[in-house]
Amino acid sequence: ESKAPSKPTVLWKWTLDDFMQIGYDGNFEGNWPIIDDDKVFIAPEAIFALNIKTGKKVWSYAEEVGSFFPRGLAAGNGKIFISVNARDNLNNLPPGYIYALDKNTGTFLWKYQTQKGVSHSLPLFAMNKVFVGDDSGTVYALNTDNGNLIWKKYLEDAEVIHSSPAYSNGMIFVGTEGSQKSNAMPSHLYALDAETGKELWRFKVDYIQGKLNLIHATPAIADDAVYVGAENGYFYALSSKDGSLIWKET
Repeated sequence: ESKAPSKPTVLWKWTLDDFMQIGYDGNFEGNWPIIDDDKVFIAPEAIFALNIKTGKKVWSYAEEVGSFFPRGLAAGNGKIFISVNARDNLNNLPPGYIYALDKNTGTFLWKYQTQKGVSHSLPLFAMNKVFVGDDSGTVYALNTDNGNLIWKKYLEDAEVIHSSPAYSNGMIFVGTEGSQKSNAMPSHLYALDAETGKELWRFKVDYIQGKLNLIHATPAIADDAVYVGAENGYFYALSSKDGSLIWKET
């Protein structure tokens, strides 16, 4: 957290030309950099750690060209967690992976294979676990020490999970897309117990004829309320305790 600078002075930058000079010309579309301690992490078809003050490359990690497409990043417990797909075409992806690398060296630690690809959901670190949703409609909780599965939960009526999970007070909140293909099945916001994956409550979004009635957004939590937008045009505020509607606006 910091105040905005009075002038937008560029301290350092990496351009596509800079990456090409080190023999790399990857794809930067759909990538989300993160900051942890003194490093910036970015994953444009390879994973880079940059010094936050100087921009100098600290390390990079990549695997076989053409079958390694990292996407979302999370950090915690001295590690970087990455969702990785085997293709860059986000339609009909094969099973995906969650990778863990050492934050300081980029050393490979472990990987876990999901049932389907992880096209949009970004990994989340909380409670010494990493959480993510995949395109089978399943949420996973993995042990960050070794990548072992703690629990997985299929969210009923979910065609896919494109929402990224959020954490608060021992609960995981994530949205589903039950109408991505058919626009018929309901979409929900789920609250799950972070330790067990047990469903605590679910909230069904409004069905609006002619619109995509799904949740793609990452929920936000503050003061015992969960806030989320849906592609039906509504923005919802729900009780984090029981999922009851506080208000909604279009």
